[in-house]
Amino acid sequence: MFSFKSFLKALVFLFSLLIIIIIFSGISYFVIDKVQTKNNLMDIEEYSPISTLVVPQNSSKKSKYPFVDVHSHHWDMPIADLSGLVNEMDSLNMGYMINLSGSGFATFSGNQTLMDLNLSKSLKNVKENYPNRFGIFVNLDLNKIRRKLINFPIPGGRGDIKVVNKFKKKFKFIDESYNANPLSMSSAIKNISHYKRQGNLKKIVLLGDMLELGKKTKKYHKELSIVINKSDIDKVFVYGKYIRETFNLLSKNKKGKVFNNLREAHNHLSKIIHNNDLLMVKGSNATGLNQFSKNIKRGYFSAI
Repeated sequence: MFSFKSFLKALVFLFSLLIIIIIFSGISYFVIDKVQTKNNLMDIEEYSPISTLVVPQNSSKKSKYPFVDVHSHHWDMPIADLSGLVNEMDSLNMGYMINLSGSGFATFSGNQTLMDLNLSKSLKNVKENYPNRFGIFVNLDLNKIRRKLINFPIPGGRGDIKVVNKFKKKFKFIDESYNANPLSMSSAIKNISHYKRQGNLKKIVLLGDMLELGKKTKKYHKELSIVINKSDIDKVFVYGKYIRETFNLLSKNKKGKVFNNLREAHNHLSKIIHNNDLLMVKGSNATGLNQFSKNIKRGYFSAI
């Protein structure tokens, strides 16, 4: 049963407990302080050195040159009167400001519809009042973009991968035949290294000319051999005039064959490709390799 006497006892007990905790904490702090002093240790809060640098003080409250603030948070930009903010910017000689909170307070809700609404209002407010003074950072839904990219169908001839049934074999086929330039050719070759070998899988490529490169055509084709020699490609076959420059500089163990026509390429590949191998075809569209690749894909099973 509750009584004033029992209440006092409880209060005295709690007070005594608090005193004990304070005493124990004080002792602990004292011991730690002594240990740090003995070992010449200093807490970061105690580090406050006296500056030895003595220079004339030139206090400046305004930038000599206009500058851009790339990290600012103005959550009320959809509805705010921007004139006061612009006056503050002018006092500092700030020429432009990037607002990282483009979607306003709606960002915390996680509601993309509300975020989009706030963003559109922010854009409207800036456009109607100070279009040359503000930039607005878009708060994107990265998960939504990721889902779209994952499900994005790769256009034919631009790196699409399929399992095909051709030459009475079942193998992976990478179609890069729509176009070719030094950068895309190099990237395609390097990407082959990402495919793990399983069993006796062989990596085979058929390369055609990189066209419309002007006076440096031979130079770019020769440089391509450096990338190929560093790759884990097993055999390289070529078809075209300029790609022979690449072939001539390849390591002996990577050299396959130079084809004079695509019929020869078709017949030879049908003999050397085995089940589960990887074949990539790449070259400029005008070489005819794009149609060659389409013929191979006519027997495909599924996209990877």
